[in-house]
Amino acid sequence: MATGIERPRLIGDIVLEKIRDAIVSHRLKPGERVSEAGVAAMLAVSKTPVREALIRLRAIGLVVAEDGALRVVQASPQLIRDVYETRANADALLAELATVRGSKADKVALLDTAQRLTDSAAAYAVDEFAEAEAVLHTQIERMSANAFASDNARAVRDLSRGLQNPDLFTPKVTRACGEAYASIAQVIHDGDINLARTRTTSYVHYLMNTMLAVEEPVVLNDPSPVFV
Repeated sequence: MATGIERPRLIGDIVLEKIRDAIVSHRLKPGERVSEAGVAAMLAVSKTPVREALIRLRAIGLVVAEDGALRVVQASPQLIRDVYETRANADALLAELATVRGSKADKVALLDTAQRLTDSAAAYAVDEFAEAEAVLHTQIERMSANAFASDNARAVRDLSRGLQNPDLFTPKVTRACGEAYASIAQVIHDGDINLARTRTTSYVHYLMNTMLAVEEPVVLNDPSPVFV
């Protein structure tokens, strides 16, 4: 992986991204042990950037210390609530700031991305949906003009994705997510600060309740999204 990298100082960021993506995609399974030596061998790098990346991932919460070892975080009902309640506030703040600070051109571009999301959701094109979702979040972060809030939101969003079970994203749930993003993009475009915050919060709570319906099926049954 290090081959062809012109500036070695970037290796740490690349290693961090590789490990984070492996956790979020569940190539590294929840509860799986993560060792410096094993990851270094897998990525063909020295232990130093791996050690630094694992420290940063521990700070985010994607990696936890357990039984004298580092392991991939595992979902629990309480952790899901804690993380998604935090994400709801972080994402809602960015949506509010984007509504106030985004240019007209930015807001039109956001609508275009939201249309890509709804189209890919309708077709259940999961990879295309994920790509468009990443673009939309990047657009909102840039429009917010607040790097600190963006970094915090990105970290908790990464953790929330690490807790998600990919099997939960059925065609029905994916379509609901696409509709939610379209709704959020529309109110940001229209300049409605209150609705931008409310709809963003509702969407993240929908994700939370969808996960909890599996973790605690007696408590929650088939949560319905409310994005209007």
